[in-house]
Amino acid sequence: MSDNTKQSDVILKSFGGISEKYIAEADPEKKTGGKNKNRIFFICAGYAAAVLLLITANLPDRSDDGNFTPVITSITATDSPVTEESTGTSVTPVRVSETTVITENTVVNPVEGTPGTSISTDVTEPRDEGIRKNEENKEISAGERQNTEPMTEKPDEPKETYIVTESHESRSENSDQYSGAYGKNMNWNYDPGNRTLTISGSGFMEPEDDEIFTDGRRFSWVSDAEHVVVSEGVESIGADTFCKFVSLKTVSLPDSLKKIGSDSFRNCVSLENVIIPSGVTEIGTGAFMNCNSLKSVNIPEGIDAIRSETFKGCCSLKTVVIPESTAKIEDNAFQNCLMLREAVIYGHSVSFGSLVFDPQEDNSMLVIKGYEDTREYALQNGLEYEQIED
Repeated sequence: MSDNTKQSDVILKSFGGISEKYIAEADPEKKTGGKNKNRIFFICAGYAAAVLLLITANLPDRSDDGNFTPVITSITATDSPVTEESTGTSVTPVRVSETTVITENTVVNPVEGTPGTSISTDVTEPRDEGIRKNEENKEISAGERQNTEPMTEKPDEPKETYIVTESHESRSENSDQYSGAYGKNMNWNYDPGNRTLTISGSGFMEPEDDEIFTDGRRFSWVSDAEHVVVSEGVESIGADTFCKFVSLKTVSLPDSLKKIGSDSFRNCVSLENVIIPSGVTEIGTGAFMNCNSLKSVNIPEGIDAIRSETFKGCCSLKTVVIPESTAKIEDNAFQNCLMLREAVIYGHSVSFGSLVFDPQEDNSMLVIKGYEDTREYALQNGLEYEQIED
């Protein structure tokens, strides 16, 4: 039990005893069981005085800063007609059973089973109002500082300048040129109407002339040309001369021609037929390699050797005739000619390199015709052989 509760009990008992004493003296009939209206008055007065002292003893003390210290928040009382109005609070005083200490902003609920007791905490409102105003002042100050911060201008960032050019402007000055010199003694002319390139003059093509048409960026029409005419008087075709002519379909070679350089017609995938003049004595390595559409080609008498990969990849070639003058066929000369059905070799003494023709498992339809040396090569490579009848 708390000290306040003990003190309250003592006060009530003391005043209760005093009231009984005065009642006994003032009302002699009490001992004999009589009743008197004054008895009720003295009893009520005694308890009222006790309650007044009790409330006074428990009033909160005001501190130096103007705030109240903890106060009584609930009182449990029995039914009694006596009320005390000195504090402005409705209270039914008989006996204090429980006290609860609260601080600022605490919500007080009435004790269950007893009349609700209303205790005002308005004393804290001035302080709350001051706190709220201080917080508002802080927010305003922060906003003013934010709005009054000096603005620093960023230096201008460097701007990039772009120059837009069309793709055709990147071509060389000769992109629209349709004629020019081809070495010291030759000239060339291209007719875009019929897509025909004509080379005229005399002599051999110089080595430095080989790159005239090989650079596809130099002349835009190179990949569009379909026909090539080499005029009489020209004696050679340089290496790689027509390797960029992917649309080339026909080629006309002069009787004056003596040499076809290495890779001169390589990758002419649209070329279908070639007639090699009888005056040609040399065909360079890979001269017709990857001419996928080439169906027929003659190899003139006077060719002493077919160089490596000369007709490699000519997958549309069906028949080939090799003259008696050819004494040597080098490696891979007709490799990947998978449509080749007949190869006639007229030389009596011929040396063969490796994989001159496709093996039988890749081209079982191929028949090799020739003489003794050819027969030996066919048997060694599992190819079908037939001897030429004289």
